[in-house]
Amino acid sequence: ANGVTTVRDLTQGSPPAILRLRRDIEAGRRLGPNILTAYTIWGNEGDIAGLVAGQRPLGIDCLKVNSFFTPAGFDTVMRAAKALGWYTLGHIPTLVRLDGVLAGGMNELSHIEELMIFELLDLDWSQVADQESFEGLLVEAFHAAGRRYLNASAAEIRTAYRERVAQAVRKFRGQDITLTTTMIIHEDILNKLLDLEKIKAAPHAPYIAPRFWQDVAAGQDKHQRMVIKGEERAWFLLYELQRMLCEELHRQGVNLVLGTDVGPTYLSLAPGFSVHDELRTLTECGFSPYEALATATRVAGEVAARMTGRREFGTIEPGRRADLLLLDKNPLASVANARHPAGVMVRGRWLPADTLQELLAVKTIKIKDALDAAYAAGGCDSLLTAYRGFTGLNARNRFYYGSSLLITAGYRLVQDGHLDDALRVFAYNAELYPADWNAFDSYGEALLKAGRRAEAIACYERARRLDPGQESPRKALAQLLNP
Repeated sequence: ANGVTTVRDLTQGSPPAILRLRRDIEAGRRLGPNILTAYTIWGNEGDIAGLVAGQRPLGIDCLKVNSFFTPAGFDTVMRAAKALGWYTLGHIPTLVRLDGVLAGGMNELSHIEELMIFELLDLDWSQVADQESFEGLLVEAFHAAGRRYLNASAAEIRTAYRERVAQAVRKFRGQDITLTTTMIIHEDILNKLLDLEKIKAAPHAPYIAPRFWQDVAAGQDKHQRMVIKGEERAWFLLYELQRMLCEELHRQGVNLVLGTDVGPTYLSLAPGFSVHDELRTLTECGFSPYEALATATRVAGEVAARMTGRREFGTIEPGRRADLLLLDKNPLASVANARHPAGVMVRGRWLPADTLQELLAVKTIKIKDALDAAYAAGGCDSLLTAYRGFTGLNARNRFYYGSSLLITAGYRLVQDGHLDDALRVFAYNAELYPADWNAFDSYGEALLKAGRRAEAIACYERARRLDPGQESPRKALAQLLNP
C-alpha cells in the first residue's frame, strides 16, 4: 500500500515462516511484496560451519552476522560463507570491531549507527572482554558524552566531531562494502524521549505495535532505561552524529542502500511508511531526491543481484520485473510525492488506489481461539479444515500464522491426551514448514511418546541438519542413539 514492491527481511526470528510466506505470495495465495530473507548467526552456536552449510540450500538469500563472534569465529563464518557463495551482512561483532569486519570481507554493514558506536564513542576497549562488558561500557560512554553535549547545538557537535567522522568514513576507501542506512531509527528514538506527540500524529500511528505504547507508558522502554532521567536530550548527540556520518558517507561515495529496521517493538516504525520517512531523512542529509530514491530502487536491485545472482528489479527496462509505482506528482521534485501512489504494480499485477486503501484498512485477526473451537466441535479433521480455510482465504493478509501456531496446537493436544490427533497436526506442520527445525523437533517428540522410535530419530536428525546449533534435537539423539 506504500508502494514497496520488494522487502528484505533481515530477521532475527523465524526464516521458515518467512520462506512459507514467500511461497504463498509467489503462488498467488497471499498478496504481498517480493521477499528476500536472511538467516541470522550469532556467533555463540556450537557448529558454525555446519550451521552455515545446513542453511544455505533452504532458499535463504543471505547470511546475517550478529554481535557475539570472536575474531576466530568470525573468520570461520566468513570462510564458510564465501566457500558457499553466500552474501554476508550484519552488525560489527563486538570483539571483531570495524577493522576486523573490513578485513574479513563482509559484503554489507547493517546500520550506519554501528560506525557511531564503534568509532565515535570513547569506550575503554581494553576493558571489553565480552558482550556484557561491552554493553555496560557503551552505556557509560554514552552517558559521559551525552552529558558533555547535553545542551549543545548541532553546530557545536559538528565542530567537535567533524574530523573524527571523516576519519571513520575514510576507512571505507577502496572497500567493496555496502552500508544499510536505517537513519530513521534515531529520529524515532529522539521523538520517543522528547516529543511523543510527533509519533502520535504520524501517518503510521494506527499501525504501531501495542507493546511500544505499553512499555513507554510503564517507563520500561529500552531507551527510556538507557538515558538518565532529566538528561533525555543526550540522545540528540547520537541523532546528530548519525546524520554527520550519513552526509560524509554520501560525500565520499560509499555505497548506501535504504533500510529502516522495522520490527523491534521499542521502535514506533511501521512497514512501508518507514521507507518514506527514510527517504525524507536522506534528503535532509544532502541527497538529491534522485539519489535518495536510487538507494531504494537501483542500488537495492544491485544489492539483491549480488545476493541472488539475478538482476530482477530496481530500474525500468526490458527484462526487469514489472514492479512499478504510478504517481500523481514528480518524486524528483520531492520524495514526499511518492507517499501516496495512485497505483502499484507488483510482478505485473496492477493494484489501483482503491485496493491500496482497502489494504490499509485490513486488520490482523488471531485464529488460535477459532482453531480451539473447531477442535472442540469436530475433532482434528475440523481443526485442520479450519486452519486450511484461514490460510486459503488470506489473500489480503487478515490472519497471522506461522509454524509456531500448529506446534502450540499440537502440544495442547498431547497435554489433553489426544496423541494421535497431535501427530497429525505435527506432521502437517512439518509438511508446511520443511525448513523449520522446530517443526521436526516437536514432531519427533510426539512420535517418541507414541513409541515410534525410528520415525522420531529421523525427525530429530532432520531438525539437527536444519540447525546444528540447537540443543533439543542434539540431546534427544544422544539419548536415543547412545542409551
